[in-house]
Amino acid sequence: MTAALRALERLAATVPDADLGAWAHRIATPDGAVPLPGTGLRAATYPGLLRAGERCARAGLGADVVLTLVGLVAGAEHGRSAADLSRAVRAGLAVHAEIEQRIAEVTRPAGLPTGGVAPAAMCAAVLAGIPPADRPALLDLAGSLMAITPPDGPAGPWAGHAAAAGWLAVHTFTSGLAGMPDGLGHTLAAVTGASAVDDPPPGEVPVRALLERLR
Repeated sequence: MTAALRALERLAATVPDADLGAWAHRIATPDGAVPLPGTGLRAATYPGLLRAGERCARAGLGADVVLTLVGLVAGAEHGRSAADLSRAVRAGLAVHAEIEQRIAEVTRPAGLPTGGVAPAAMCAAVLAGIPPADRPALLDLAGSLMAITPPDGPAGPWAGHAAAAGWLAVHTFTSGLAGMPDGLGHTLAAVTGASAVDDPPPGEVPVRALLERLR
């Protein structure tokens, strides 16, 4: 996580592309929760994460940096420590690895899902204090917030989608809304052509849920 924090600090010390600078000025608010790196401005969380996520993508920063970005925002919201942030990023990276493997196994050339939404949601969930037993349901909700991008992957307007949608998934879930059961698995299956039944969704799947599949 230390390396990811340093990468974000280096990014904040550089001047953004002109279009990102203009974007920052359009969304800036005096009491925004999210800094807009390189501008000295702040924005509300969702648009701020969209813009910050795109800037990370343009800089070629990896999943660990994006998850750290989401974790910084969620951790600040809930008064968490740096140790909490480290645990949350590790949880998000575990989900990221599972989803990346699943997408790599079989994909349709028509498009790819923004698979980073679920890892970002997991990272934010840990910091929001969502119990482990409830996290699979959160990931199902996160699956419904994925977008389908061109075959060459999330670029352009989709670059910051995972960070913003992952954070939004947690707030939606804690507001009492739920996704379709095994929604993450079915979303991935619809895009990749893989089976939603044979493979459980990534994350901390309760053994009880696996047992129920034997009925």
